[in-house]
Amino acid sequence: MLTRLNARLGTNEREKLEKHTASVREVEQRILDGGSQGGVCTTGNFNSGGFTVPEGWHGYPPKIHLDEHFETIGKLQMDLITQSFACDMTRVATLMWSHPVSPTRVENIDQGHHDTSHYGNRDSATAQKFVQYKQYFMRQFRYLIESLDSRLDSDGNSLLFNSIIFLCSELGDSNDHDHKDMPFILAGNAGGALQTGRYLDFDGDAHTKLLVSIANMMDVSIDSFGYTGHGRGGLSGLV
Repeated sequence: MLTRLNARLGTNEREKLEKHTASVREVEQRILDGGSQGGVCTTGNFNSGGFTVPEGWHGYPPKIHLDEHFETIGKLQMDLITQSFACDMTRVATLMWSHPVSPTRVENIDQGHHDTSHYGNRDSATAQKFVQYKQYFMRQFRYLIESLDSRLDSDGNSLLFNSIIFLCSELGDSNDHDHKDMPFILAGNAGGALQTGRYLDFDGDAHTKLLVSIANMMDVSIDSFGYTGHGRGGLSGLV
């Protein structure tokens, strides 16, 4: 699939794709080789289900795009994050479940995820299916939290304690396509800098300030992230 995509790209895009795939392969290989943190980095349980993608053409849509493999591939990605952190191969990871207009269907829900996001009336059957999708993704989020919590970092704390997981969506209300009153979830303790178990309302303050706060909690000294039209600095009261 990558070979076919590569042949369709321009020079600049092809170079970016090649760098990206090379970096992913490098991380995967370093993890499979056992990493450099003996006793902390273990790879025995990675891909314990033996999921593979066949080489070459294997039908359309490709195997990795089939709904039946969606959760398996997602869990492998989360396992890869945990392994990479445990091996200290990287300290930052991003996971996006499909894309904003995803037609993905899970758990026998008879409408695609994107279709249910335009649910109309909040009491409609479609709205209930959208809630089911949200519940499904929260269960996947729990899997990542528990995975990080089950592994020890080199200082004896769990990977979860030493990390921050930032769960977000690009919209507040998908039905209206707005960015107001957006809910975010933070998990982990940032090595003790973040107190969890709280519900905080910042009354419409800028999302960029949240990103500044996250960076500061992880000892990255910045006072702005992207657009500064709503001010600089982090969110007062988060830390």
